[in-house]
Amino acid sequence: MGAEALFGAQVLGSVMGAGGAYSSAAGAKAGYKAQAAIARNNAKYMEWEAQDALSRGQRAEQRVRANTTALKSRQQAMFAARGLDMGYGSALSILTDTDFMGEMDAKTERSNAAREAWAKREQARGALADSANLRQAASEISPFRSAMTSLITSAPAVASSWSGTNWSGGSKTTSWNPYSPIGNDRW
Repeated sequence: MGAEALFGAQVLGSVMGAGGAYSSAAGAKAGYKAQAAIARNNAKYMEWEAQDALSRGQRAEQRVRANTTALKSRQQAMFAARGLDMGYGSALSILTDTDFMGEMDAKTERSNAAREAWAKREQARGALADSANLRQAASEISPFRSAMTSLITSAPAVASSWSGTNWSGGSKTTSWNPYSPIGNDRW
């Protein structure tokens, strides 16, 4: 009865180990798929942030241009109130500088927005690459293969128990097996 119990325990242990291997592999596969979905969602969010940065940049550029126009109008009103000719001299120089600096500020806003959008899109590309790698890792995991590997790995121990026991005519007789912890009662 002891050999039968040991054999049964080994078979049960092998089956339980295979079930555990299957569950572990299935969990890892599901985890990779979930991480891939999160990375894909992060990439979408980063693209939205890039579009938002460009939109904010356009509004900032328009605001700078409007402020420059308002400043230039105040300067022209001031020059006119003083009776200065705005077509030459210091007045022209000041108005030209105002136009130039306003344009530089507007282009700086546009450039800053473009850089921010580029950085967000690079982050999105990285997230998409991570997503692809995680999907690939998930596709390489086979819960069934893990379970079968576990069974195949435990098969020699079960076979050793099985081969150390002779089953004949409905009654069990034990033969000598130097490697078996049981069935060596003939020694």
